[in-house]
Amino acid sequence: MKKIGIYCRVSTDRQASLGVSLDMQRDMLTREATKGSKGTMSISTVLYVDDGFSGKSLERPAMQKMISDIRKDVLDEVYVYDLSRLSRDMFDTESLLGLMERHNVSLKCLYENVSMETATDRFRTRLTSLNNSYERERISERTRDSLRSIAEGGRYASGGRPPYGYVRDGKKRLVIDDRTASVVREIFELACSGVPFHEIASAAGTMDPGKRFDTRVVRDIIENERYAGRYLYAGREYNGAIPAIVDDGTFTRAQETVGRKSAKNADYIFDGLVRCDLCDEDMVCAMAYNKFHRKYFYYKCPSCGQLFSQIALDRHFIEHGMNEGKTAEDAKREKALRSTISALEGRIQRAREGYISGSFDEREYLELIMPLTERSCELREKLRAMKSGGGQKYAGLETNRQKKHYAEMRIRKIVVDPIAKEIRKIEYRTVRIEQKR
Repeated sequence: MKKIGIYCRVSTDRQASLGVSLDMQRDMLTREATKGSKGTMSISTVLYVDDGFSGKSLERPAMQKMISDIRKDVLDEVYVYDLSRLSRDMFDTESLLGLMERHNVSLKCLYENVSMETATDRFRTRLTSLNNSYERERISERTRDSLRSIAEGGRYASGGRPPYGYVRDGKKRLVIDDRTASVVREIFELACSGVPFHEIASAAGTMDPGKRFDTRVVRDIIENERYAGRYLYAGREYNGAIPAIVDDGTFTRAQETVGRKSAKNADYIFDGLVRCDLCDEDMVCAMAYNKFHRKYFYYKCPSCGQLFSQIALDRHFIEHGMNEGKTAEDAKREKALRSTISALEGRIQRAREGYISGSFDEREYLELIMPLTERSCELREKLRAMKSGGGQKYAGLETNRQKKHYAEMRIRKIVVDPIAKEIRKIEYRTVRIEQKR
């Protein structure tokens, strides 16, 4: 029995009117694959359908399933409408064709003569693949040029969700949101006054209970030049694209505070995370020297004055880990991120193909694609952070600065008994682990 894979892909709702809908692809490919099979070799077909996925990469559910079946030698032939349905990336196409060749799988395209048998066949196939890749990259170039032109015209060229403190008006321009901008100004004022980041986060959370603030969020806001009206795009600074929430003097003083805190607190791994169980107070950083002038770092309760050693905390997490590995909640969150990214990529591709087909003009195209592209990049960065976080171990980190960043990402609070010198409770950002008293 010959087993034939039928691969169909669309990335735009308008493709039905252009003649490449999923139903049309499936019917035509099935009819072609089973043509002349009666009375001869029996044929079994396997349908692979990617609905709403871009052709710029092979990261598509049905494509990955088909690749897996090819590697398992399940398929003898693969039928596809044209080469661009497989991929619009030259290197991905080359890789896929090489995989099929190694596993003796023939590729049949309805409207392209795809073959790797002779030098001429391979040249023609690669030329078609190169043209598909060129079309995709040219659209990306036009998009970047248009966005640069927008920035040079004094407008905000980044899409997606506006930075905290701003909203978009009816003309898609960024304007100051008075309610949240007041929180941003308070964060800068507190930073200029030398208030610890965890206290700034607590104050900001009180002012805006609807947003989650922590030390990382506070640091990101303080270091964001957009709040001073400075907008960077493609390596250049553009004035007038975004209104300033704080003046240059306030922004500069806050940066100096961040620099001093970074240098001073780099050695305090658990700064802002340790809490006294006896007094229910956040413990502050403290330091002492031994007779050999070696530094020792502690966390001191401002109420009872008791100390808890950083060495004891560090040793605990080296031995027991720090909520490492992926929990069920992490896996669920990662899956949801992947699904959202795939949907966004589908919408981006639909916008691009609609622009090519003339369904809407350049202005409409940019209004569609800018927020989608920025949101997709933002989610991909978040996904990469989640994936890298699952593989790194606290015990494998070398410097206190690395351990500090790692702890801030995972821990919400460490409750200790400074008299008994015991960790009572560790509150993680995803799960809570109780210690026996």
